[in-house]
Amino acid sequence: MNLKQQINSENCVYVIGGTNCVSQNAELFSVALGNELAKINGLTLVTEGFFGAGDFVGKNFCEEREILAKGKPQRIYHVIPHRDRQDFTKRARQKDDGS
Repeated sequence: MNLKQQINSENCVYVIGGTNCVSQNAELFSVALGNELAKINGLTLVTEGFFGAGDFVGKNFCEEREILAKGKPQRIYHVIPHRDRQDFTKRARQKDDGS
């Protein structure tokens, strides 16, 4: 099954935001948003894959789902290139080979 078939677009939220949370309020909002989204049954979360707002939302979404769903799939996707020649380790989780 390909990614398009796995993601139900009717129950999908795409979170995109700054790669740096510029204020404590923005970080707290992102954390709270992730927690609240995790409570919606069947929701799939998609982020841009970089540190910042999407990372805070995604991390807290997964942590809350782990508590609520007790081992069921997290249903989260991070949209990033398969490999990138540029070094993005300060902006995203990236391995030495660029993946």
